[in-house]
Amino acid sequence: GGCQDNGILQRVDGTLTFEEYSGGDGYDVMTDHPSRSSDGNSENIFFTVNSSIFTDCGLDGDPCRISVAQNVCNSCPNNFFGNLAMHPVDNEIIYVGYQTDIYRSINSGDVWVPLGGGRPGNWSICAGKNHTERLYVSGTNASMGTGIWCLDDASWTPIPLTSPYQPSQKISDIEIDRLNDDHVYASCA
Repeated sequence: GGCQDNGILQRVDGTLTFEEYSGGDGYDVMTDHPSRSSDGNSENIFFTVNSSIFTDCGLDGDPCRISVAQNVCNSCPNNFFGNLAMHPVDNEIIYVGYQTDIYRSINSGDVWVPLGGGRPGNWSICAGKNHTERLYVSGTNASMGTGIWCLDDASWTPIPLTSPYQPSQKISDIEIDRLNDDHVYASCA
C-alpha cells in the first residue's frame, strides 16, 4: 500500500509485519490481476511514488521507473501522484490519471497515449468489467471542475452528482458493479 511520507509498504510473508518496498511519498499500488496467486503475490506490481510510476522489474526485487516525463506526458504535473487502473481483461493495458488528463498504455507502460478531453483522473479511475472499453474517472481541475466522467465509445459523459454529495468533497474511489457496468459506486472523503 502507498503511505504518504513513508513510501510503499508490503506485507512480509503472510505475517502482520510490513516493510518498505520503495521510499518516498507512496500513493497508488496496482497488481497484475491474471498473475495473482492464492498468497496475493503478483508477477507485475505497478505503483506511484512522488511524480513517478514504477514497476517491479523482477531484478532482485528492485523497482524500475516508468518515465512519466518522456513516456506519459511532458505537461503532467510533477508535483502530483498518478492514479492507476488496469484493464479488466488485458493486463497489458494500464491507465494513469492526473489532474490534466487520463493516459493509456497498451504495453504495460512503455508508450502512453492521452485519452483526450482534459478530464481529470487525479482522484480515481475504474475500468469497466463487462464493457471493457468503458472507463470511469473522478477528479478536479480548473477547466472541468469537480466530478465523475464516463468514457464510452470514445465519448466522455459527465455523471450527475446529487445530494448528499457536496462539491467540496473528494471522490476518493469508484467501483463498478461486476454484473452491471451502469451501476457505479463512489466513496467520498
